[in-house]
Amino acid sequence: MYKTTNKYNINNVLYKRKILNYKFYEIKFDIHYNKQYILEFETFKDNIKDIIFYGKTERKTCNNFVNWICNIIDNNKIDFYIKNEFNIYINHEDVLLNTSLNNLIGYHISDIENRKSILKNGIIPNGNKDNDVMKASKSLDKYKPKKYPKWLNRINAVYLHNNLSNDLFQQYKLQYNNADLYAVKIKPKYCWIGSIGLSGFLLDNNNTKEHIKNNKLYWKNSCSLVDYLNNNYNKKIDKYWGLDEILVLHNIIDFELIGTWHNKFIFYDNIIKYIKQKFKNNYQQILKLYC
Repeated sequence: MYKTTNKYNINNVLYKRKILNYKFYEIKFDIHYNKQYILEFETFKDNIKDIIFYGKTERKTCNNFVNWICNIIDNNKIDFYIKNEFNIYINHEDVLLNTSLNNLIGYHISDIENRKSILKNGIIPNGNKDNDVMKASKSLDKYKPKKYPKWLNRINAVYLHNNLSNDLFQQYKLQYNNADLYAVKIKPKYCWIGSIGLSGFLLDNNNTKEHIKNNKLYWKNSCSLVDYLNNNYNKKIDKYWGLDEILVLHNIIDFELIGTWHNKFIFYDNIIKYIKQKFKNNYQQILKLYC
């Protein structure tokens, strides 16, 4: 049920990092010996104390902790420990469908203030973007390889997620307080896919050699969405950098508003169309663990 993943020394004392996977959760804890075994369940909040277990043997100390934390999970009391930033991670398969040949959709996030315009006019390329993002896009377009299609201009693109993971729901709960989530029907012929992480390197917007290198790196580690959907690309790119940013270069008129971040994530009934079949009965329960 739990295993040792790492060993390290602090002041000549051997510590063991252990991981417990139980239900939807991954729990990390450390144990060391100093006259007795001491197990530490750490929190990252300064005003909250770590939880400590003591014991005569390593196994018994670990088992006592495991029985305690599993009982807390079984009795639905784990929220207290998550909110207080104990070393707990929610670990569940993503519930939303990914972009695929059988599912030609992506996910777009926009401020609530844009809702009226979007519902009336559609999601239009070259809309309002953050100034730093605009500058990064201009820089990328400057270094776009000549062999790439003429219609491909990042500055005129709408950005979509091809995979809106459970973890992103958790991240966006903190990042967005008033934002809408749309499911968007796409035309792969006029879409490209790249790495959000690599585009983030360009937000500094300087003209150093490193900046130029990162521009070229972005395009080198990108491909047409058609190639991506047909697996005609280097999969090492996706594994290393992540292909997680669809650039849409056509007007978007086929879309649905499926949820809103407003202090928490609010589900709309139509989101169920974009949920994996095996999670249609409990997707809200799963996503509420994250958001």
